[in-house]
Amino acid sequence: MKRLSILCQAIALVLLFQSSAYAHSTETINASLLSGLLHPLIGLDHLLAMIAIGLWSSQQKVFNKPATLTIIAGSLFVGFIISYLLPFYPLLEPTLAASILIISLFSLFAARLNARLSLYVIIFFVLHHGFAHGSEMQAGISALYLIGFIVCSLLLQILGQSLTLKPYLIKIPSIMLALAGSVLTVFSLS
Repeated sequence: MKRLSILCQAIALVLLFQSSAYAHSTETINASLLSGLLHPLIGLDHLLAMIAIGLWSSQQKVFNKPATLTIIAGSLFVGFIISYLLPFYPLLEPTLAASILIISLFSLFAARLNARLSLYVIIFFVLHHGFAHGSEMQAGISALYLIGFIVCSLLLQILGQSLTLKPYLIKIPSIMLALAGSVLTVFSLS
């Protein structure tokens, strides 16, 4: 129950200081390590998606948690790099919002897909999150920013995974994430 309280407080704090639901803007961002560490926390979509993916991935009995984190880090990195090759992706924001909704519903209903399909779903959505954050680095790739961004994203994954330590706690954050994902999806389509 303490972890759930901490999660709720963290989300409330982010909402309090947040100017929009998305961290993705056309502004050039600072390329520092600190900026990379903080950036996933200021965009509600990324914050919630990483927690949701951590929550659902740890419910999958076929996944090894360290291997999942490695795949997620690699997918964030590849998505980040792809953003330099493909400068514009029109369905990015709706896809990011839908990732929260879909993954949290998978978690809520304890969806058990086969291992390969589960992995593809996670990679698909994480690539989009990496792309979104890479597309903001208009001045070029910053290794420090990228390291900070990936480290913070992995910490959010671990937070999501830790929520499955008490099985009765899985439903509450899954419902909260699904509601937030629904709202963000509706706003991203309007």
